[in-house]
Amino acid sequence: MQMNEAIEVTKPKIFNGYHTLRHKASNDHWTFKIMTAGPMSRFKGQRIISYLAGPDNRWDYVGIGTIVDEGIKPWKKWIGSSPLRMAEVLWKVAVLGELKDKYDWLLSGHCAKCNKLLTVPESIESGYGPICDGRNSDSTETKELKNKLRAAKELLRRMKDETTANPRGS
Repeated sequence: MQMNEAIEVTKPKIFNGYHTLRHKASNDHWTFKIMTAGPMSRFKGQRIISYLAGPDNRWDYVGIGTIVDEGIKPWKKWIGSSPLRMAEVLWKVAVLGELKDKYDWLLSGHCAKCNKLLTVPESIESGYGPICDGRNSDSTETKELKNKLRAAKELLRRMKDETTANPRGS
């Protein structure tokens, strides 16, 4: 090899951000956040991978390991866990190009109307969250919740009326 020849070196890379992995057959999905730890963190400069563990897709993330050149280096308590297995699938799909026949890899975006983070595959693909898209406005689930809330408020009103009419059992 001569001195002026360029050597192409490529490292597997997955970028910081929010990544959603969808299983094509079941339509189940998992969302992960990859971020570089800040200067005040004990993980300063390391890239942390976290999984979405709750309903708030901005804040409900739990760290499970760090991203290194070779893949995911799990933290001890997460070894063998479901979130770690799915994070490893994300690595295989996004970085190694494997399992693409079984999983979709989606980079999360923001709603074109309200700018909220989108992590559900249907929302990422449409560019709108369920409220801005109108998918949740008259859903059966929403109607049922509204009816239950109405019934609970009515029950509380009746209990208050009874208490006011009969203070302390008189």
